[in-house]
Amino acid sequence: MYRVEEVCKMLGISKPTITLWYNWEKKSIKDGVLDKIILPIPYVLKHERGKPRMWSMKQIEELARFQNRIRDERGLLSNYTNPTYVHKREKSEAEKFFSENC
Repeated sequence: MYRVEEVCKMLGISKPTITLWYNWEKKSIKDGVLDKIILPIPYVLKHERGKPRMWSMKQIEELARFQNRIRDERGLLSNYTNPTYVHKREKSEAEKFFSENC
């Protein structure tokens, strides 16, 4: 099991980035863009201070696949990261993208 700092180092991202991915997913499900959870659910060590998130190597591989998909599909997170950006993608197209690729 790997803590968020180790996962971020493996993926070459920051802690705010991984948090953004999970917040985007949560908002997309709430808004109806996604109909299911696509990111691996981290284990939470509730008995430790700060309740650290932990991922297995398999889950890290899933995060890496997601990272590659969002790099290939530019603008996918833009509705969440920049709400003033007018996104050309229809909700159904985003949903289709993830249902075919996840």
